[in-house]
Amino acid sequence: FSTRLFSYIDKKFFFTMSMPANAASVTGYSVGGGACVNAAAGEYVCALEKTQCADGWNFISAMELEDKYANNPILQCLDDANIIPIGKCTQEKDKEICTGHMSNCEGCFETSDICFQPNVDSCGLQPKDQADGSINFASFGLCVNPAYTDRKHCLWSRDECPEGDVWVTPNTWVKDSALVDDFCTCDKVQVGACYKDANFVCAVSADSCGDAQQYIGAKDLTEQYPNIDCRLCKEFSIPKDATLNYVGASSADSPGRQPQPVGEVTKYIVAGGACVNDDQRYVCALEKTQCSDGFDFISAMLLQEKYRESPAIQCLNEADIVPVGQCLQDRDKGICTGHMSNCEGCLETSDACFQMNVESCSIQPQNNADGSINFATFGLCINPAYPDRKHCLWSRNECPQDNVWVTPNAWLTDTTTVDEFCTCDKVQLGACRKGDSFMCAVSGDACDADEEYVGAKTLTELDYPIDCRLCKDFAIPKDTILSVKYPQPAPVAPPKPVSTPAAVAITPSPSQGMVATYGVVAGACINQFEYWCALEATQCAEGYEFVSARMLQQNYRQTPAINCLDQAKNVPVGQCTRGSDNGICTGHMSNCQGCYETSGVCFEPNNAVCKIEATQNQDGSINHVGYGLCVNTLSPNDPKCLWSANECATTSTWLTPSRRLQASFENDQCTCDKVLIGACRSGTNLICAVSPDACDKDSVYVSSKELRDIAPSIDCRLCTSLDPPIPLPGQKTEESESSGPDDGAIATTVIFVVALLSMMGVVLWSIERKRSRAVRSADQEGMIINPDGGSINSSASSVSSMVTTPTITVTSDGTLNGDTKNLSPAEIN
Repeated sequence: FSTRLFSYIDKKFFFTMSMPANAASVTGYSVGGGACVNAAAGEYVCALEKTQCADGWNFISAMELEDKYANNPILQCLDDANIIPIGKCTQEKDKEICTGHMSNCEGCFETSDICFQPNVDSCGLQPKDQADGSINFASFGLCVNPAYTDRKHCLWSRDECPEGDVWVTPNTWVKDSALVDDFCTCDKVQVGACYKDANFVCAVSADSCGDAQQYIGAKDLTEQYPNIDCRLCKEFSIPKDATLNYVGASSADSPGRQPQPVGEVTKYIVAGGACVNDDQRYVCALEKTQCSDGFDFISAMLLQEKYRESPAIQCLNEADIVPVGQCLQDRDKGICTGHMSNCEGCLETSDACFQMNVESCSIQPQNNADGSINFATFGLCINPAYPDRKHCLWSRNECPQDNVWVTPNAWLTDTTTVDEFCTCDKVQLGACRKGDSFMCAVSGDACDADEEYVGAKTLTELDYPIDCRLCKDFAIPKDTILSVKYPQPAPVAPPKPVSTPAAVAITPSPSQGMVATYGVVAGACINQFEYWCALEATQCAEGYEFVSARMLQQNYRQTPAINCLDQAKNVPVGQCTRGSDNGICTGHMSNCQGCYETSGVCFEPNNAVCKIEATQNQDGSINHVGYGLCVNTLSPNDPKCLWSANECATTSTWLTPSRRLQASFENDQCTCDKVLIGACRSGTNLICAVSPDACDKDSVYVSSKELRDIAPSIDCRLCTSLDPPIPLPGQKTEESESSGPDDGAIATTVIFVVALLSMMGVVLWSIERKRSRAVRSADQEGMIINPDGGSINSSASSVSSMVTTPTITVTSDGTLNGDTKNLSPAEIN
């Protein structure tokens, strides 16, 4: 036994917590096998986790084997992890890949049918020679951080990949790669460990651990013990420069194959079909969804076959002028496009978000009466494993499920030239196929019943090089400078569908004007007797009414609650309560990583020690504050710090502050001076606000992104500076890098928009208030008003723990001491 144990130790399955966490060198360990035991029959089979055990068999973990089975032949399972049978993907698109978990099979995300077969004898972690001379080897998934695409990790299963990251299944490489080194083989797969009594053993999942053992995931293990590197295997026994030839399908399916040389690739463009009724009236159309009731769709191929003598035949050449659709939601700026999946607003609402057959929209540019030009733009499909492999497509339906879809409104804010948009000449299409004939088409709805639709991706993978595009050439010079032509200011009511788009105007870009920075303005939670300052209605206790900053300024000038306008920095915010967040203070639960890991309590609102910026306690400890980061996959170098995930587009990635603290460099945190916020709009007035819950019923919330679009000269921030600058973990104590003015220079709390300048023309005015009210001390916040004129103890209210001892009272006739205005319930409610 002692000889065998030394063999295990030499292979480095086991390690202890006593190893220095700050050691400079990294020690590699490989996974140890467990066993499935049938005690009644006296039989066992080696296994990596309990899911591999048949009914009636009990799983014995690797740690239990080492502890209790020292003189039993079952102990050899510790050393047999490399030869334990694992599973195989069974759907055709996965090419029968050997792998350990069903989440590595792309087919399992698209079907409820059988997609994974466990315990396949011909599949193991290491390569296995097959009777036909081929070699099976296992491959695993890749977890990619979309904010830092160079931070990617091979993992046993998707369960180990953080929710905000992108999971890439291994069939991606079968299609695109010919080298073993491009695959996630066992030597690259990072695994976790089972832990008990300061001892660890590398393991693939929690199902590898015994009942008395705790599983530590791969990510947590590397963060807590950076000098320990648990891998699925120590070495992979195929040379990394070996080339692959897929066996099991025709040679056309070989990974990394190149099309046979047939000369230059020929480009083809989409052909129009027609909608025809019984009266022989017709309109040209790209797909049947464009046909009105009473009209039948005739595909381009059918037109060519049977309608040669009909005037409808001209539709074949009129695809360029067929009306397409328009996005209706504000955030999409009236973009012309062909499918609703290109409208970001359609991903966020069930309301009307897309209007079909808009006469002023087509795939080629159209001149408007005011001199502006409409042109259609389409979505972009990005492979997160290979971000440079991106394709403009007609709709999201053509984009593989594990790829990222970017709607075209993303370019409206970040680009200035036509060439950066997905215009018709860049959009790759599929084709309708009948026998050996093909006709380029935008979707399956462009094909007749006896025609087969071949998707854009499949079409490019065929043996013959066909390149179908939405148009041949785009009729605007690619170096044209764009500026978005916004509509005139509308009433505060929700937008309604319009028949003409908010056009994209081809004009020189306006010169960059001055940008003024403004901080958030607090409102108040009020009942008949007391108040405290708050940033949004969710901070108010039951029985209290939220009064917005606008209503405070308008109706509460002579009450002590007016002080809240200057007290945003002293408003208590919340705190994340799960261990993964390290007690960080923040304003919204979506900033807590723990809230994505549990349905239990993960966020405590209104924590008195937490403010919108870091504070220092009397003992010198720091209450750290952080906010989330929204990363646009299309522009990962321009992330935005935001109040909550609600401000982050669904097509972008949300990173919680705890993830940032674990991965970022110094001065790379989302502090309040970096957090972009929106505003409450009432008529022509704007007040910086964190969410719709900060607005009153007569105001409309304008999100941070919408605010930048309609009023680029206004920069609303959670705070305008850090004072005093208190570092986050890993940061130096230095002056804030914020370019905004300090609090003394900010006398403005409300922004009045009174005229149009530049594109939207915003003029800013300040609230006229006495300097003596510009700054209030924190001890005036949460003051309680006693209708009897006497003092109230801090325990007199269910919310008294959040407020201080009262210093303002009301006399018996209802008059405020030291004030001249009555405070009646009508004024407060």
